[in-house]
Amino acid sequence: MKTTKILTTFFLVCFCIACSKEENIPFDTEIIDLVDRTNIMPLRPDSTSLITLAGLEQSKWSGVKVEVSLISDRDVNFTYTAKIAKENAWYGNKTMRSIQIQKFKRELNNIIEKIYADTFSELPRSIIYRTVAIKLNQLAKSSARRKICCIYSDLLEKSNIDFYSPVYRKWILEDPGLVITEFTKEMPLSNLAGIEVHFMYFPKGYDDNNFYMAIVKIYRSMIEKAGGHVFVESNINY
Repeated sequence: MKTTKILTTFFLVCFCIACSKEENIPFDTEIIDLVDRTNIMPLRPDSTSLITLAGLEQSKWSGVKVEVSLISDRDVNFTYTAKIAKENAWYGNKTMRSIQIQKFKRELNNIIEKIYADTFSELPRSIIYRTVAIKLNQLAKSSARRKICCIYSDLLEKSNIDFYSPVYRKWILEDPGLVITEFTKEMPLSNLAGIEVHFMYFPKGYDDNNFYMAIVKIYRSMIEKAGGHVFVESNINY
């Protein structure tokens, strides 16, 4: 009998410790959406895709943080954040949780509408790599179990590094290692172990597709070397 009580106490303590560790992780999933406003993009984020990507349809009790930010001709851009706190499935109220998820979805819709409220126009400069690197390094510090970055961009850099110039176009197509060297000088990537990076773009045609995929190949090489996982898509479909 005494042995049984000791074992019961031991398992209860282990269970409490596990629950405590679970509660110390504020978000199960953290998503950063980067929207390129330097060119008019054919794709844009939407709340339904974000809810699906976050896994809230399958696991409604999960904690999710979504940050939406711009890619522009500046290093500092407006950032909008929506959050839904995680809850314990054992004592959570299903009806209230559904209401919270709908509220979270409305917040995401409001953020997206706010971003697209201003008319997008082509900008003469585009700081893409540094913006992406900053956000990926930010995700690397997150305690979330699942970390995702979605990049809505044609990736046509025009900063200190100019993908419109003949020299860089030649490097991209024939010697991408030179571009990687230049990118790394701008900002090295942290340990991106487990981070998902989704490149979202719908090419205008054959030539645009080939050049875009050559740029993605450069990003893929850097991100995968740092431990991340790369997906090239035109829509989120999970």
